Amino acid sequence: MVNLNIALIGHGYWGKILFRNLQNTQSAQVTAICDKNQKLVSQLRLSNSQILVTCDLKEITSSKNIDAVVIATPAETHYKIAKSILWSGKHVLLEKPMALNKNHALELKKLADRKKLILMIDHTYLYAPEIRAAKQIVDSGDLGEIRFIETTRIGPGQYKVGCDVVWDFAPHDVSILYYFLGLPSKLSQVKSRIIDKKRADVSNLYFKFSNGCEAHVHLSWLSPLKIRKILIIGAKKTLFLEQVNNEEEMSMYLNDCYFKNSKKLLNYYKPIKNLQKLNNLPYVEPLRNVCHEFITSIINHTYPISDGQLGYEVVTIIEKIHNQ
Repeated sequence: MVNLNIALIGHGYWGKILFRNLQNTQSAQVTAICDKNQKLVSQLRLSNSQILVTCDLKEITSSKNIDAVVIATPAETHYKIAKSILWSGKHVLLEKPMALNKNHALELKKLADRKKLILMIDHTYLYAPEIRAAKQIVDSGDLGEIRFIETTRIGPGQYKVGCDVVWDFAPHDVSILYYFLGLPSKLSQVKSRIIDKKRADVSNLYFKFSNGCEAHVHLSWLSPLKIRKILIIGAKKTLFLEQVNNEEEMSMYLNDCYFKNSKKLLNYYKPIKNLQKLNNLPYVEPLRNVCHEFITSIINHTYPISDGQLGYEVVTIIEKIHNQ
């Protein structure tokens, strides 16, 4: 059985969760941790005597015993760190966003392709069982032609250096929309700077797709509650997903509806009151699925869903939004 040696760069909030999931992923073992916090490194050395723990990234890039690297560092560091890891010949799982501009994202993708390495971006929601199920429902045609998608992603914000609510939250929703519908043909943004006048903490995004479907995305750092909602309106049925606060699972609901077309009357949409809850999916932590697909892609030489191409497209879309 293949057993891959994994290095984790960044052992902060998200890095700790990744570490736990990697340690529980078949055919993988974390053999090195790198973090710039010297106090944290000293503590980790005491509790992880069998693992290389270092502040020096060169110890990771120069090691011949490391097969792949998982990067969980601030967004502004992603490009530089990922580039050095790819140049050293190691596969990369990179926290979203892939980079903070499309040129850097494209460079990383091309470098991974040239060296025949797996470059996977941690767009975690694409690996949630409910999003996978929603994708299957959309693709099956059960909803009919998709007319409209509305998403809400609000919660207490972390005012990070070099980041606003769009770069922080939008990669989730943009990756989901891309996963469902492909690239948008039009996009726009209305944003507000409420707390910090230097960066947007509320944003409303608009997308239009080649099939005529439109999408609205509401993002906010100002809500005391963490709320995630997705509403998908089809010509036959609607699908609604919701996650509130720290609930692990998203609730899913399916509802019949119809559009009436008439020459004499205004066209209208009417939901039919037969709401059906669909939560019969076995819960699997999305990040567990992310780690599993990363390891499986390396072993089987296959592309993950959230590969470098998807990561590049997401960054390109967000950069266009951010520059408006």
